[in-house]
Amino acid sequence: MAISNDTVLSDEMDDVIFGSFSKKWDDAINSLSRLLDIPVAIIFRREQDNIRVVVTNQNEKNPFKKDDSIPIKGSFCNYVFEHNAKFKVPDYRKIDLDINNVATQADFISYLGFPLNWPNGELFGTICLLDDTTNYYSGATEDFLKNFSEMLNDSLHLIDLTYKVRRESDALRQEVEDTEMRTTTDFNPMCRICQQVRYNDTWINLNEFLAEHPEELIKSMPPDWCLHQCTN
Repeated sequence: MAISNDTVLSDEMDDVIFGSFSKKWDDAINSLSRLLDIPVAIIFRREQDNIRVVVTNQNEKNPFKKDDSIPIKGSFCNYVFEHNAKFKVPDYRKIDLDINNVATQADFISYLGFPLNWPNGELFGTICLLDDTTNYYSGATEDFLKNFSEMLNDSLHLIDLTYKVRRESDALRQEVEDTEMRTTTDFNPMCRICQQVRYNDTWINLNEFLAEHPEELIKSMPPDWCLHQCTN
């Protein structure tokens, strides 16, 4: 089952993403920013025409907070989405880019971002770094962030599986409950002796009943249940 945009944005998927995985991502992003000595590290999630902060590091220079939502247009991440590939900007002021958002307004001028994808290839969002100084991002930094993005993609794969298992488990549980209810309350009694089935207050021969009502449930009853029918 491929996950559609509507499904990805559902409350059930939110519960999975912002449940057990949220804390893990939060710890990882803080460690990442400290290790690379970068003021801002963020996981953004794409939502129609906006991107929303899933997790971000704790830093006094960081203008972003969890659940902040900004337009895709005018963002660095827009260029990642356009090509579903890495995007690097050492200093956006030195190149012709249509960038104008919270990051640039807070004087962040450099960017490095990688796409994050669901197992079916659909874009989830980005993992990105922002710096308030010119930063050419070394090959080692690029490799590190690329590996980090692949780790997050593995997490998205687990989230996808968790979501599907939860849905299938709920559907199976409901099916069992419905069957149990039908078995106990919605059956047609049949006498073990005369092989007559009672249906809508009428006695019907078993073979005839099965031919006419193959989807109906039958429950065998003790012989004395329809003694009058057996003695006819």
